[in-house]
Amino acid sequence: MYSFDTELLGVTAEIEGVFDPGEKESLNCPGEPPSFSIEAITINDEEFEIDTLNTETLEAISDEAFDKAADDMNEYHSERVDCE
Repeated sequence: MYSFDTELLGVTAEIEGVFDPGEKESLNCPGEPPSFSIEAITINDEEFEIDTLNTETLEAISDEAFDKAADDMNEYHSERVDCE
């Protein structure tokens, strides 16, 4: 589980989730892009309903989570890599 604080809807929110750093491409594997799955959003000690956020807001949170977690956890993935 990875957590960080961010500004959400004008207040500080704690975001918790699972960061997967992905895999480098190899000869026998196409690799896997990194990802972040939001598990909980807490504002003022109360859990916020994730379903009430629009897709654009969720993507922005996931992007910020990726940037923070990648910096903390895995230097290889300091920028997004799209594997197909």
